[in-house]
Amino acid sequence: MKNLKIFKRLSEVREKFDFIFFVLKVLMHIKDPRKFLKEIKKISKKETTFFFEVPDVVDFINLKDDNSRFWISHIYYFNRKTLFSILNEFKMKVITNRTIISNNKRFFFQLLVKNI
Repeated sequence: MKNLKIFKRLSEVREKFDFIFFVLKVLMHIKDPRKFLKEIKKISKKETTFFFEVPDVVDFINLKDDNSRFWISHIYYFNRKTLFSILNEFKMKVITNRTIISNNKRFFFQLLVKNI
């Protein structure tokens, strides 16, 4: 990929971007997701597009008691309502969304979101 820029910290970013892509299911691992969203708003232009993917907390109900998936490094848990709410709080409009089921029967939300 030509001109791909990778930053280890948001504080390293000195420009604004049109497209920010989150693939690695990060939002539920972040200590302060509101602060994180505030920071990514600073480095995004108006109309910037974001891609979010997070596990659906409903998945938790379907797991066996001995499964540690939701206990390992997950600080926050989201369902559709809570995810939409936090994005709305930061004036991020959900353009499209879907729930996917992985090959190992895990549920994830995928959202394409615009900065407004």
